[in-house]
Amino acid sequence: GRTSFMGKSKEQKRLIDNLAAVYQDIAKEKGLAMGDFPDPSLMREKLEKMDFTKFPKLDKKKMDALERMIHEELPQLLKLTTEEAASAEAASMAQLGTAASPFAVMKVDGKSERTVYQDQWLVFPNLEDYTKEFEDIGPNAARKISGSQAKSVLEQSKLPSKVLHAIWNLSDVDKDGALTLAEFALAKHFIKMKLEGQDLPPTLPAQMIPPPDDRA
Repeated sequence: GRTSFMGKSKEQKRLIDNLAAVYQDIAKEKGLAMGDFPDPSLMREKLEKMDFTKFPKLDKKKMDALERMIHEELPQLLKLTTEEAASAEAASMAQLGTAASPFAVMKVDGKSERTVYQDQWLVFPNLEDYTKEFEDIGPNAARKISGSQAKSVLEQSKLPSKVLHAIWNLSDVDKDGALTLAEFALAKHFIKMKLEGQDLPPTLPAQMIPPPDDRA
């Protein structure tokens, strides 16, 4: 027993004396920088007072877990914190502007990505964009297209009946079951809005109500 103990203490002395060389071997094997190691003279002082035989054996499971943490989990965590910081910065920048930025995906002042464009959508449509289609459908003498004429055109959007029903209720401003050019333009505009993934307003906003001369 004494010889094996002597052998171990000799080995311990050899390791301590050659600490710089040991550092280099580890650095090479693990791809580490020499600057990452503690000062050899300070380390030597500490190690001389220790009994290497009392050091616990290397636990491979724990070392593997440590490797995983360093190479996989930490980079992911850093990536997340960087992304969060970027989001927070973008949010505070978005609050500086009056109109919501189309890039502000996160919620800013209660606006989310879906509602960012709401303000741009909730405007009265340009009638010229819809005049030709309206004329092609064939309005009557009162310059209106009937409910059934409108239905077949609006159904081409492939939107569910429930959605088209809501669009009709928003667009048929005078509730006469037929659409003027202005009302038809509204219906087409709301279809576009819905196809873009936007939510319809619950009632027709004041700024979207057609002027009286457009209703006749």
